[in-house]
Amino acid sequence: MIFPLKAHIQDRWVAAALFAMAFFVYLRTLCPTIYWGDCGELATAAYSLGVTHPTGYPVWCLLAKLWTLILPVGAPIWRLNVLSALFGALAIPCLYGFSRSVGASRVVAAAAAGMFAFSLTFWQQCLFCETYSLTAFYTSLLLFLAARWRTRGCQTRDLRMLALVYGFALTNHQTNTLFLPGFLAFILMTKPALLRLRDQETRRKWTSTIAMGLAPLLFYAYLPIRASAHPAANWGGVTSPFAFWFHVTGRQYSDAMFHSSLHDVMLQLSAWYFGLGRELTWAGATLALAGLIVLWSRRDHRPLAILLSWVILADVFYTVNYGIYNAYIYFIPCYISMSLAAGFAMTAAWDVIQRGVEPSKHVAFATLAAACALAITPFQAMRHWTLNDLSHNWTCYDYGRNLLATIPRGGVLIDFGRDTSDSAISYLQHVEGRRLDVTLVKRGMLAGIYDKVYHRWVCGWYLTQVTQGDRDMASIFPADSVTIRQATREEPLRRIITHCLAVNRPLYFLGAMDGPPIHLERDKTITVRDYLEKTASIAQIGLLLEIFPHDRRPAPPVLLAETKRVWRNYSLRGVYDGMYVTDDFLTNMALDYVNGEIARGRIAFLSGDWDEAEIAYRHVLRLFKSREAEDTLQRIAELRGQPMKTAMSAQASVN
Repeated sequence: MIFPLKAHIQDRWVAAALFAMAFFVYLRTLCPTIYWGDCGELATAAYSLGVTHPTGYPVWCLLAKLWTLILPVGAPIWRLNVLSALFGALAIPCLYGFSRSVGASRVVAAAAAGMFAFSLTFWQQCLFCETYSLTAFYTSLLLFLAARWRTRGCQTRDLRMLALVYGFALTNHQTNTLFLPGFLAFILMTKPALLRLRDQETRRKWTSTIAMGLAPLLFYAYLPIRASAHPAANWGGVTSPFAFWFHVTGRQYSDAMFHSSLHDVMLQLSAWYFGLGRELTWAGATLALAGLIVLWSRRDHRPLAILLSWVILADVFYTVNYGIYNAYIYFIPCYISMSLAAGFAMTAAWDVIQRGVEPSKHVAFATLAAACALAITPFQAMRHWTLNDLSHNWTCYDYGRNLLATIPRGGVLIDFGRDTSDSAISYLQHVEGRRLDVTLVKRGMLAGIYDKVYHRWVCGWYLTQVTQGDRDMASIFPADSVTIRQATREEPLRRIITHCLAVNRPLYFLGAMDGPPIHLERDKTITVRDYLEKTASIAQIGLLLEIFPHDRRPAPPVLLAETKRVWRNYSLRGVYDGMYVTDDFLTNMALDYVNGEIARGRIAFLSGDWDEAEIAYRHVLRLFKSREAEDTLQRIAELRGQPMKTAMSAQASVN
């Protein structure tokens, strides 16, 4: 923790206490294993010193690998989850240091830091392997270093330190580039002498500062170096100048940026606005607005007002125009700045109280005000604890294992673009060494992305990786056998389906088969389900859809036996105890279990296995309301009181 040289020893103790408090709570609620989204992919990249999805996160990968070696206990994923908690906890004393550097009292500084420490989204991102807690730490540290530079007389060495940390921040998440104009405005307004570029000394200062800021960007050389070593996680095949540029700039996601309709932007904006009360409490959000007004009203605080306002506005403007499902996480820098602004409002409020209260009552009012301010932290922790307690959450880990348990040896799983499933399988295969015989194919990656600016198909690397890891797949795709036109029309996907059906290789699908259509010749499209049903038969086995040739579809008793075997081998920790109700990210997973249980109940009922059908449909009702489940359970109850002949004849009326 970095504080001004003349800081009181009490400040260091308070900062240490804030860090310890946050770190303890994060560890207490830490996820024990992989979690939703990119968690498994990032863990695999750290474990294998690989390359993650754009923008590559080179410094994070190196730090994560080093951390797994330093911390010798626990599974690799648990160690990486602890690292996320550590980065998040380190952000809190930085916020305290910022508030103290700009003149806030210790109580106010601790209250502002504590309000953010247990905000819903930030706390959540500190509980599993992700890069957002490191981004929050960088943002908090940058704000603190900027305030320290101003407080200590605008020394050049402090400015260089700020630039150095900014360079490291750019290696983790490039949203930090959005805040650069705000920091530059803060620097130039605080020290206008830096505008005198004709002065040789000024130019020397800027040269050394910019050099310090650019130096950490050399860590991006990690990407082509490690990509050429073909690690287990090797996103993008970053071995050519174009691939490097495409990866580092994040062009893969350019179609999701600033292409949203006005309606979608307004939905995102309303989600941010109404989420402020959930994140910081409405009292905290009101204090933040008041704090910004206070800053703008005081001439000596205008540079700080510009800095915090820019971070808030730039972050919100960018995020509401980013059309991805988890864009709300990108509001974290906004919450950081708003928490700090709330500290200014609390300071101003206390100044007003002091002027309006008799001196003899100052102690009583100060005690009351301090108690109210410090109550923010435990209040935030208590109201978000249930939502953020992942300490017993094994659902994603078990989900990945259950997917693999469904597939026979040598099978192929085609995943329809879900981050959680392919990320979990990647971790299980490449870190834990489970079921390496299963080939995972991500439909979206296989189709690739055609970049209209550069006129290139940029996911050919993924097809190369799939064929390198599976000799049977390699036989389908001779060198340079797929053109850009074929790739964009999903010719590779059709080849894989045709080949697996021809050689009787187990083939499974995960995801919505009625989703994005397959593009056929002459610009015709057809859903994946309709495409398959022309030449194959589909049966739900557990969580997955198995594809058979029409002439080799097993009889219902065989399908029932296989279904029962699969479900008996599943681990279902947390699936049916309502965990998904408090965790929005598990909803899609719960739907997969519901679809699987409904299919299990149908085939069991039609085969006369009422006990199995009853178990399946009762599981469905523990997750969601289902008219089919309710009606079938009622019918089972009625049929059990009838002779078997009558019961069997009645089954035909139940779907």
